[in-house]
Amino acid sequence: MMRLAGAVLAGGASRRMGRPKALLRVGGQTFLERLTGALAAGGCSPVLAVVAPPWAEAIQAACPLPAARYVLNPEPARGQISSLRCALAATGEVDGLLVVTVDQAGLEPGTVAAVGAALERAPLAVARHRGQPGHPAAFARELFPELRAPACDLGARALTERLALAGRLAWVELDDPGVTCNLNTPEELLAFLRASGEPDAG
Repeated sequence: MMRLAGAVLAGGASRRMGRPKALLRVGGQTFLERLTGALAAGGCSPVLAVVAPPWAEAIQAACPLPAARYVLNPEPARGQISSLRCALAATGEVDGLLVVTVDQAGLEPGTVAAVGAALERAPLAVARHRGQPGHPAAFARELFPELRAPACDLGARALTERLALAGRLAWVELDDPGVTCNLNTPEELLAFLRASGEPDAG
């Protein structure tokens, strides 16, 4: 069985949300607690939470993570790929890395497990919901050097497109709306909380 690390990318500035997405709450837990728990329950080890200024200290102080460890991204201005690279540097000896973003609080552990299992048939596995790609995305260890290379400085999209064209990407179609649920504004958060049945969501 492949050993996969899991990473929650939580290094964004959350400018449109106005507060750190990692500390938003649903079902009595912070988003970061829910996601690191989902990664652990889905079979990932180690589980990493990548945080960055200006919210890193506040997140770490407010959110102990028994199922994960924190990784600091000192250069978040380089974009999401910089957080992914920080996770790569902290994985240790694993067969792959599975990545989610911090605003996917509805993601199910079964989704994590399904995407991780798909790495048995391709070096890259990407979740889809109703044909729309999202996260998790799982990268086999053989791709780590390419993710660190200058060709990916603007993100992993070009690598993803190349592997898809070569038939080396496993799409994982899942009945989990958390795959494509990205929350960027207070209005999107409110709609998500209402759909989740939160009593204080209005």
